[in-house]
Amino acid sequence: MSLFERISLVFRSNILSLLSRAEEPEKVLDQLMEDMNKEFVDAKKQVALAIADERKLHRQVEKAREDGAAWEAKAVQALNAGKEDLARGAMERKIQSEQEAQEYEQLWTQQKNAAGALREKLVLLNEKMDDAKRKKGLLAARAQRAEAQKTIQEALGNSGSSSAMSHFDRMERKVEALEAEADASE
Repeated sequence: MSLFERISLVFRSNILSLLSRAEEPEKVLDQLMEDMNKEFVDAKKQVALAIADERKLHRQVEKAREDGAAWEAKAVQALNAGKEDLARGAMERKIQSEQEAQEYEQLWTQQKNAAGALREKLVLLNEKMDDAKRKKGLLAARAQRAEAQKTIQEALGNSGSSSAMSHFDRMERKVEALEAEADASE
């Protein structure tokens, strides 16, 4: 390992250590929930756009079918009027409208399936968010409990060193020594 790689490794590990110590679970959980809410809102917008596209394609299918029916009616009118060339042109337009309707119907079916899949994913995302909200409360409570335990353990661990407890113990020994001297002088 080169000198530069070692320096880089030490630097990154120190930065990670600082970040870990500065990280407060409750604040991080709050930020994660906010991020998840933004993602959920974005997902809802995407689903809404997919549904709007689906409806638009459905309207185009219906319009193409209506156009085909209208051209067929015009062809019948032209035949009744004895205008075969107009009837032939109207039938060609009817066929084009029917082909267009089939193409739109294929797109509509694909979009309908895609929108349905997005709806299902949105429901799953909503369930995951609800689960995360429940877990957030539990995790926050566990973090507070762990922090309290850590504080207590540190206080108990410092009782043998220069903390107030050690000074108290020293004063107690001093009083006991004074009492012992008083008893001995009697």
